[in-house]
Formats: sequence, structure tokens, C-alpha cells
Amino acid sequence: MITDADYLWLKQKGFENDQVNSMYYLRRAENSKRIWNTTNKPWNLVNALADYRKADKAKLALTLVNKHFPFKFANGNKKLKSALLTTAGGVKRDLNMLEQAIEFGIQAHELTLQDYRPCTLIGACKMLSGDISQGHEWYQKAINVGSNLILLSKN
Repeated sequence: MITDADYLWLKQKGFENDQVNSMYYLRRAENSKRIWNTTNKPWNLVNALADYRKADKAKLALTLVNKHFPFKFANGNKKLKSALLTTAGGVKRDLNMLEQAIEFGIQAHELTLQDYRPCTLIGACKMLSGDISQGHEWYQKAINVGSNLILLSKN
């Protein structure tokens, strides 16, 4: 596994590549998962899911999603539940489970209307499923609530 210091050194020296990134983010994901399992602090689960995705290990992340969904431990914390749903939706998108990813994104958006992240998830999934117009609409919503996305012309 690659430590933070090793990763930074490799990156500074120009040796960053997909394999280096994957090893680095896999270590981070495993560490966040371990902390989640010992402390039950939910943001560690969010971090584990995100880092598994960055490590190109969405199937490992899906195992965690399936184990912990519907994330009842969020206990009414809308920001946390939205982050869990959005990140889990990203996992589903990575695995081409687009309908489920959109469902998670919509649930997250309903919890945090001013967060652009669920909007970009839904926009990406709509685009991938061929609904370019709806994808653009969701990306526009993301921009309207604060994302710095730049949309290209629909034409």
C-alpha cells in the first residue's frame, strides 16, 4: 500500500499513474472502513465509499452500500444522509446501475436542495442513459446551487 508521503513524492516526481492512484486510494478506503467499523462514525463510511470509487473498486464499495443501506444510522442528519446516498449513487453509477443511482440521487437532492452533488450525479446518469436533455437540466440545477461546472452547448 502507498502512504500519503509516498503518494505525494510519486506525484511530485511525475510518477503518478492509474496503478499508483488505485493503490493509494485503496489504502485510504480500507483505513476509513476500518475506522467506520471500530467507531461507527458515519463520515468514515462516506470516505470509504468515495475512496473505493477512486481506487476503481466500486464492487468493494457496493458491498458496503448493500450492507448498510438504508443508512438509518444517519439519525435525521440530512447532510450526512444526502452524502451517503450521493456517494452510494456514484457507486451504482460506476457499476452501470443507472436507475438505482438516479433514485439515490433524487433522494439525496430532496434532503439537500442546495447541494450540487446529487444534481451532478443525476445529470451524469441521465447522460449515460441517453437522456441528454434531462442530463443538461440536472447539470444546470447543479450550477444554479453553486457548482462551478461549465456546460457545453446542447447542439
